[in-house]
Amino acid sequence: LLHTPLLYGAIHKQHHSYKNTRSFAAEYAHVIEDVLTAYIPYLAGLVLMGAHFQIVFVWFLVRLTETYEAHSGYCLRDSLLGRLGLSHWRSAVEHDHHHTVNLGNFGWELLDYTFGTMDHWIIAGGCEGYLQEDQHRKQ
Repeated sequence: LLHTPLLYGAIHKQHHSYKNTRSFAAEYAHVIEDVLTAYIPYLAGLVLMGAHFQIVFVWFLVRLTETYEAHSGYCLRDSLLGRLGLSHWRSAVEHDHHHTVNLGNFGWELLDYTFGTMDHWIIAGGCEGYLQEDQHRKQ
């Protein structure tokens, strides 16, 4: 939604002023983007379900960890955390592609598949294809 011509220039372009992914870029966003992509989605279910404060705290911890790792520029797939399934390495690879190519991987994977914004990612080989291409670029 934030990549539509109307909203991209007015709101989301600030976040994309960093072409490569960096953790602090995750928070570098227009206030309207923060409300639409962070506050409302993060809080809606918790508030509607009357979640306990400790659940809210843990939920924010998990979501922010995923957000910062996705914007870190590091694929931790082969790390201990990645091997234990405690890393969000796939999000990091997808979001790196999103920022460097600026095509696809806009958020929720189901919506990307539904609206065809995942096509470039799939044609490029997904995570494995992107990681191989990244290795070639570094050589």
